[in-house]
Formats: sequence, structure tokens, C-alpha cells
Amino acid sequence: MAASTCVKCAGTVFEVAEVKPVGGHYKLVLIQCAGCGGVIGVQDYVHVRALIQEQNRAIKAIAQKVGLQLDLS
Repeated sequence: MAASTCVKCAGTVFEVAEVKPVGGHYKLVLIQCAGCGGVIGVQDYVHVRALIQEQNRAIKAIAQKVGLQLDLS
């Protein structure tokens, strides 16, 4: 497998950095070169899958209280 390299400095070590962009209303996670800080990727700060699973659990609990069976898999 090829080794990932920074396009700016050819570094091969990367790190995660949390940022809130100026004028933004939420945080982002940057994947950046540990050597020069060149950004190679951006992700949502919140883990979307975990949020969906949490919502599904809450919806199932409400459905049970009103006597409904739901399959939210």
C-alpha cells in the first residue's frame, strides 16, 4: 500500500485538530500534516452515526410507550 504524504512538505505524519471557523456556528475536525499544518481533509465535529443511533433509541422508547413496534435498524 502507498504511504500517504502531505502535498505541501511531503511529511508522512498526520494529526487531528478541532477548529471553529471564523463566522461559523459549529466546529470542524481537520486532518492535517503534523509537520507543516497543511490541511488534507475536513470532517464534521459530531459523529453523525452516533447521533442517528441515539435518536433511534429515543424514538424506539417513545414508540414503546405508545404501544408501537418499530424497526429502525
